[in-house]
Amino acid sequence: MSNFLPARIVSRIGENRGLAKTSIGELECFVSENMGDDVIIPIRSEHIQVLEGPSTLQERKNVFVGTIVSATFLGTVFECLVRVADQNIEV
Repeated sequence: MSNFLPARIVSRIGENRGLAKTSIGELECFVSENMGDDVIIPIRSEHIQVLEGPSTLQERKNVFVGTIVSATFLGTVFECLVRVADQNIEV
């Protein structure tokens, strides 16, 4: 399952990478658009890790603070809904 975040490209980092501003914060990602362009960023739920406890956010890229809203055990995996800023993210 994927999460789709509306974003705006705010800067470039090298040829194929850049920063995109979203409702949960800035994401470093691959970009092919120009600065200022509005985009939708898909993030697959299986590529998201949930970590417990405080994190040094300034030292890590693409790390956000959230609250687990729900968690369902599906036999071999958990499916979680995490609230980050004003966005629900499926993990």
